[in-house]
Amino acid sequence: EILGQGEFRYRVVPHWGEAALAKLSIGNGHAMAVDGAGRIIFLTDDANNNVVILSAEGELLESWTARMPGAHGLTLTVEQGQELLFITSTALHEVRKLTLKGEERLHVLWPEASKLYTKADEYKPSKVLLGDRGEFIVFDGYGKDYVHHFDASGKLLKSWGGNLGEGENQLAHFGPHGGAVDRRNPAKPVMLVC
Repeated sequence: EILGQGEFRYRVVPHWGEAALAKLSIGNGHAMAVDGAGRIIFLTDDANNNVVILSAEGELLESWTARMPGAHGLTLTVEQGQELLFITSTALHEVRKLTLKGEERLHVLWPEASKLYTKADEYKPSKVLLGDRGEFIVFDGYGKDYVHHFDASGKLLKSWGGNLGEGENQLAHFGPHGGAVDRRNPAKPVMLVC
């Protein structure tokens, strides 16, 4: 069976990965990425198996837990030649950066310094976008709709969206959920927000 249209047509592979995933409790699948070795990294909100790594053929290679119920957003990055994963948790109200083996490199709690939240429960991060020089941007897609910009160490630099500003600057009740940074013009990168 072929799906899609125009140049974007894809062949369905029946039962791909089915046997591998049947071996695990996975809850809900929320995100995927492909690492440099061509392995498929599948993020689930089951705290027993947050990260499931499959081969291109759909075979289970490994799985591990980040101890993150509510794991929702997955962003793959490369720093100093090492592939790392940013994972957001809507239930724990935090973002972690981990190696592909699950070793923690950074743990960023709710942005209390922003003074936009009265308690951690109001912050439910959904996605991380990558900035320059290790900086990163976190969308609060299930919380109060803010977008937070952090430096590489996890220090809050700036917040926008939600009910801040006027017109296009506001994202109130918008739920910024995904996006990308368009760097085709390096002098003027543009953030796309879904």
